[in-house]
Amino acid sequence: MQALRLPSGNYVESEFSNDESGFKKLVKWLRRHAKTNPVAWVVMEATNIYWEDVATHLHTQGYQVSVVNPLVIKGFGQSHLMREKTDKVDSLTMLHLSSESRFETRLA
Repeated sequence: MQALRLPSGNYVESEFSNDESGFKKLVKWLRRHAKTNPVAWVVMEATNIYWEDVATHLHTQGYQVSVVNPLVIKGFGQSHLMREKTDKVDSLTMLHLSSESRFETRLA
């Protein structure tokens, strides 16, 4: 599940497969929304190895990518009384976290 904050403060969401086809659709979706909202920063959860390929793909497409420890996201959600644990809730929690925080960019 992906969520994107719009200049209005609202957000849009969508879902993409975690493969090359899904990565291309994600970039197309981000670019479509960039017409009114320049997307410069992507935040994702470090879940097992599932984030590695999409993070690499987005980085090669010119996006700034921050991969966040799941415990940071969980702690942020709990501190804002978000008790549910679903992909949609996690996506929205990361959206709110990214609006309140700025993560250091490090390349391994």
